[in-house]
Amino acid sequence: MVHLLIHLPHEAILGGPVFYRRMYRIERWFLCKLKSYCLNKRYPERSIAEGYLAEECMTFCSRYLEDVETRLNRPNLNRVVKRYSAFLINGFRFHTKYRERLRRTPNCEIVVNSSITSYASVRDGNLVEGNVEYYGLLTDIIELDYYDKWKVVLFRCDWANVNTARIIKKDQFGFTKVNFSRLIHTGQQLIDESYVFSSQVKQVFYSKDPIDEGWYIVLCNTPRDLFEMGNGSRYDIDKR
Repeated sequence: MVHLLIHLPHEAILGGPVFYRRMYRIERWFLCKLKSYCLNKRYPERSIAEGYLAEECMTFCSRYLEDVETRLNRPNLNRVVKRYSAFLINGFRFHTKYRERLRRTPNCEIVVNSSITSYASVRDGNLVEGNVEYYGLLTDIIELDYYDKWKVVLFRCDWANVNTARIIKKDQFGFTKVNFSRLIHTGQQLIDESYVFSSQVKQVFYSKDPIDEGWYIVLCNTPRDLFEMGNGSRYDIDKR
């Protein structure tokens, strides 16, 4: 080891930079890949040669031939769809209804504000645009991966039928009350829309009404780390 400092400069002068002649990449990467082709240990050379030839043929077919499905150009189905039981977005933490079956803190109760057009009456021919709030219980969280280009997260919910007064109403104090005895958009029909984008939902809490059986009072929730700073400008704050 003492003479190593003497021989290394002389070797660099004769051979040039070390990255042109070192075998680390060949030994660690290429030889390890060749060893993975060895399925028959009785004939390792033949197994490696056949595996390498099959890999080269598949690479050629996937790059130069059209309409030929190989292992290299076939989409990975395991990464297209993912399912979660919890999701954090817009300062809200959402859990599925199944995950909260043994918990005391509810995080599966959501609301979606949708803009729809309808007629004021049967005889009216003019469309009227308005906002309708849909109240639901989160049952499933699905992420769609479009081959690593973009991702979409969808929430599937059990939606209360807000189109009838027997399911949603307001009490004498102005609180909204919801009943989940009748659901809509259950997915049984083709026109049902049981999925919504995760960016569209907000979190609410359903407090059970002790007087009316089956009814829940809707309580709005604010996102985490969101503080009300008022409507004043920075000049007003510095002036104080």
